[in-house]
Amino acid sequence: GCYQGYDLNSLKVCTKSAIQSITDLLCAEWVGKVCTKCSPGSFFGSQGRCTQIDASCKAANPLNGQCLGCYDGYKLD
Repeated sequence: GCYQGYDLNSLKVCTKSAIQSITDLLCAEWVGKVCTKCSPGSFFGSQGRCTQIDASCKAANPLNGQCLGCYDGYKLD
């Protein structure tokens, strides 16, 4: 067996696990190496990566991150 974060490949060599090398931390659901669902408060931004929605935004379009409503003390520009 290999240490955690490593997988045994076909040549019987431990290599870094595919999941460990993924850097999209805001992704909630993976199918293989492809993110299929972003975490709450994020959306699919450029290059298909999950992008954080503005923190002052109370409600946003999950498809493009466009702010639809703000928390008290903030207004849409």
